[in-house]
Amino acid sequence: MFEILLQFQISIFSIFALVALLISIYYKEEIYNYSNRLFRAIIYHMILLLFLEMMAWAFDGIDNQLSYLLNYGFNFLLYLLGPTVAAFWATYIDYKIHHDVARIKRRIMYLHGFIIGAVLIVINFFTPILFSISSDNVYSRGPLTLTNLVFIYGLLIYTIGMVFKNRKSVNDSLLLIVSTFLIIPAIASIIQLLNYGLIIMLPSLAIAVIVAYLFLETQSSSKDYLTGLYNRSRLDDYVERLIEKNVNFSVVMIDLDDYKKINDTYGHGVGDKIIIIFGNLLKSVFGEKALVSRYGGDEFIIVCLDSNEEVLELEKQNIIARLSQYDDELVKETKFSMGFSSRTNNNQKSFEQLLTEADDLMYQDKAYNKNFKRRKSDR
Repeated sequence: MFEILLQFQISIFSIFALVALLISIYYKEEIYNYSNRLFRAIIYHMILLLFLEMMAWAFDGIDNQLSYLLNYGFNFLLYLLGPTVAAFWATYIDYKIHHDVARIKRRIMYLHGFIIGAVLIVINFFTPILFSISSDNVYSRGPLTLTNLVFIYGLLIYTIGMVFKNRKSVNDSLLLIVSTFLIIPAIASIIQLLNYGLIIMLPSLAIAVIVAYLFLETQSSSKDYLTGLYNRSRLDDYVERLIEKNVNFSVVMIDLDDYKKINDTYGHGVGDKIIIIFGNLLKSVFGEKALVSRYGGDEFIIVCLDSNEEVLELEKQNIIARLSQYDDELVKETKFSMGFSSRTNNNQKSFEQLLTEADDLMYQDKAYNKNFKRRKSDR
């Protein structure tokens, strides 16, 4: 028994880690959205696969009828369910990018590998193409034993391509996470294939699942949940620190024009996509010497160091020019209004004063753009 525990210690640890993660998720009693439910499905299936793999190895080589049936049964389920984690992962990433459940249903939740695998595992009853169990209950690989890995890693590579194709409309960290989700298990798979008896592929995938959850489903207290930009709390802390250090800076307030019309006409999924794209664009334009935050709804606030009216006007024109380069017509036609206020050694305004002045100038800009009556005080 002790030898078995030693052999499977990495898998057992991975199961405990995933169970602890699930307990943490339920303990927080959050309102579960579709992406969170998908990720919990990934965790459940990951735990199941780890258990099946341990059981398949545990009963291998034990020469009795019951162990033979259990060995075959566990390997049967392992091959059948192997592609499901990758399918749910691809579904999850698709939803994170497009926020479209109907699109996912049209793609059968990427369960094509599972469906093909189900056909192959039935054939395996009659012709051992995936695996075989000898009369003395010893497992052997079949000629198509790598089929599952082809399905799994094909989907993982596909998710990288999906994120790269939509890189302008997703958070910068997503490409890094999906790449990590591929690279860690891929290295472990190669090592396991070259060292028969070593069990590290699924535990490495479990580690990738945990890392992905921490980055994609838990939100930092300083980040906006949708865009990944800094939130209002982080903005307040940053400005307070600049004021304490007596640093000159400018506060820029930006509001998208006719954003409600976009939501009403095309739906909130499209509206969210516009917010994400525009947020990424602001980060790209203003660079490292600025803190870009989502203030709420379709409003953004940027705190810039070493800036002035001429520089900010150039940045505004830069944003307009970059929007015009998008292939998406809706993004290309996105308009915005902008106002700013500066704090200097000679004019030491409070943060509230800076916000009020930037807000007033932004609505003057909006009036100039003939977008009247966006707030009650407009005349």
